[in-house]
Amino acid sequence: MRNPASMCLVLLMFAASIGDAPAAAPEASDWVETPYSGIRLIAGAMHGDTLEVGVQIRMKPGWKTYWKVPGDSGVPPFFDWSRSSNVASARILYPAPKRYVDQYATAIGYKDEVVFPVQLTQVSKAMPTIAKVTVAYAVCSDICLPASADLTLNLAKAPRATTTSSALIARYRKKVPATDAKESHPRIASARVTGSGKDARLMLEVDQKAGSPDVEIFVEGPPEFYFAEPRRQPQSGLDGTARYSMAVDGVTSSDTLNGRKLLFTVVGDQGALEQQLPVN
Repeated sequence: MRNPASMCLVLLMFAASIGDAPAAAPEASDWVETPYSGIRLIAGAMHGDTLEVGVQIRMKPGWKTYWKVPGDSGVPPFFDWSRSSNVASARILYPAPKRYVDQYATAIGYKDEVVFPVQLTQVSKAMPTIAKVTVAYAVCSDICLPASADLTLNLAKAPRATTTSSALIARYRKKVPATDAKESHPRIASARVTGSGKDARLMLEVDQKAGSPDVEIFVEGPPEFYFAEPRRQPQSGLDGTARYSMAVDGVTSSDTLNGRKLLFTVVGDQGALEQQLPVN
């Protein structure tokens, strides 16, 4: 549950880049360094009409940054591609995150390193494409430090052959939740809410093989609701269905969420699945 006292201490000044970064290769921008992280833009492969790039963030050991839903504290990353040349749209892909729980708060995100694959749609293949992005993010350990960077990469100069950068992007793209379920994917069969106020729970039925380990479940919904860590219920999974319970903030009655669609990310040992499901 959210507790204002558990929020990370966020410093008011953005961490400035420091030092002289080494010259960037054609497949990567210069690193922008902060005291606890570094960030750069790397070039990927061409997929049909789409150019792929990656926003790479490296952190000092033990430091983490956030997913698009950051947990009960923290800040989701922000990306602005509006200064790019010959880019009609940019689609950010988010690798499946992890949940980090300590005595103060729950954070959802990534430790040590993450690459966000980005699919850029060009206005014209005949024109040079220059990717420019402003990124605002936060890195946290015992405290949270905001950071920002302006990154530029001339994709006309980027190599088209497989490179270290394109291979790295491909590795993180494989961690992005699938939207089409395979037989091996655990998936949510139903969602319903019981109780209200402090007793409100989101009850989930998950199609999951008997004896398989617990899955992680992340929920995206209306901003007035907060979904806590899922708990697997005793004796679940014996019939091929595991039952999970999640405490929910913001529910005033048991039918508050009825009919509302929630976006679930289910992460198991066979991969991750993203699915949208209404609450019944």
